[in-house]
Amino acid sequence: MLIRHLADKDPLQVEVIRTSFNKLHSRHLLNDVQSEVSGYLEEGLCAIIRGPLQQDVFLLRDAMDGPGTKEKVLNDVLLGRSNADIQAIKSLYQRTYRQSLESAIKADLSMKTERHFLMVLAATRNEDSTPINPQEIDNAALELYKATEGKVGTDELLVCNILTQKSDAQIRAIAAAYKAKYSRDLETVIKKVRKHFTCFPSIF
Repeated sequence: MLIRHLADKDPLQVEVIRTSFNKLHSRHLLNDVQSEVSGYLEEGLCAIIRGPLQQDVFLLRDAMDGPGTKEKVLNDVLLGRSNADIQAIKSLYQRTYRQSLESAIKADLSMKTERHFLMVLAATRNEDSTPINPQEIDNAALELYKATEGKVGTDELLVCNILTQKSDAQIRAIAAAYKAKYSRDLETVIKKVRKHFTCFPSIF
């Protein structure tokens, strides 16, 4: 019954159900579901009840709670998001936990990984409406080559800086330019030079 009434609803419908349930029964739907189910079913239903934005915030908090950090979760939630998405996530995180997301990142991460995620949280990506300038695309492909295959070691922060600043369309154009210039897939190159490269969004 829980699946039947929740799984096919959009976020706005779920919000109405959640609010009505709480008001009608003086109980919290999320808490009741958590007390009745477990495992992946609990995770899935609770994600639906929270809604997309609250679920993002919950996942971020959970990823940084306790010892260690689930960096793959941070990647899934934050990478490739629009500036508006990032701002909305930061705002709700602050309201929910009375702490800025930037502060949480600084407290849980360090060195290059911390700096990378702070770049992402700056929300300075080019918007999708930004024109694609061929010269800028070629320059970015060259800079990526110099930062990866064209040197001993890898300038990870330069790669992250380029990819966190560009729009999805620009990144696709850069990948195409890289392929044309160097006859190799940019995604393959980055995976080769650093197996767990965190700043590479899966949008190709």
